[in-house]
Amino acid sequence: MSGKVVIAVTAGASQGKTFVFDTHDIFLFGRKDDCHACLPDDQLVSRHHFVMEVNPPHACPEAHPYC
Repeated sequence: MSGKVVIAVTAGASQGKTFVFDTHDIFLFGRKDDCHACLPDDQLVSRHHFVMEVNPPHACPEAHPYC
């Protein structure tokens, strides 16, 4: 199955930023620079906020195990 998963930041310091996923992968979202999707200036996001398994067109977010 083909497709994309698109995540758009709609508020906060990173408003307007988008992340586009078109292949299967695991992504870590957060403020730290070791995150795949890094939102360093958004204080509403924790250092390691969540993990998302993406297999377009589906995505499954999960709490990060170290949070």
